[in-house]
Amino acid sequence: LLFAQAKNLLKQLEDAHDDGNTKDLSDDLECISNELNQVKKKMDGKASSMTDATPLVEIRAAIQRLKKENKELDLRIGVLDHELTQAMMIEANPQERSPLNLDESEDEHSFDNE
Repeated sequence: LLFAQAKNLLKQLEDAHDDGNTKDLSDDLECISNELNQVKKKMDGKASSMTDATPLVEIRAAIQRLKKENKELDLRIGVLDHELTQAMMIEANPQERSPLNLDESEDEHSFDNE
């Protein structure tokens, strides 16, 4: 009788221990599985962003636009520099006029001489 009671007590203790240990292990497994899924999602996101060439294409297009704009600005700077130089030359020496800046009296004199 004493042996049977001890055996039952041992079985109850083993069951209680197994149930608690199994529950703890199941909780640990669930937690680790969740972490694994999060890491997998993060890695998939990084892998897809690494293989996505869209940002590279956009950067190349932006560089091309900047090069084109730079050429246009260089041309505008050249034209403005030329105009400024001509204006400074005319201001410094008003007697020298380009053929485009002739006034009407000079035109009349050229016709009178003919």
